[in-house]
Amino acid sequence: MRGWIGTVKESGALKDEEDNLNKIVVMVRGKMAQEDILEDFNEGGMYSKYLIGELHADFLDINDQEDIATSSRQNGRAI
Repeated sequence: MRGWIGTVKESGALKDEEDNLNKIVVMVRGKMAQEDILEDFNEGGMYSKYLIGELHADFLDINDQEDIATSSRQNGRAI
């Protein structure tokens, strides 16, 4: 697993004109597996509003079959 998770000083720094950047994305073999894993945590702590990141978890798709992991485009919720 590789990637990064960062924090910002003010939660407003994670908002741009169109998107909320307060997400941690999971990528598998170069494809988005899950757009935001923060949604899956039942955590109401304020600290979660200051996080951004991208994790690469290629181990989720390492068997002999091609593309066994479902991307979030194909299935509202992946992994």
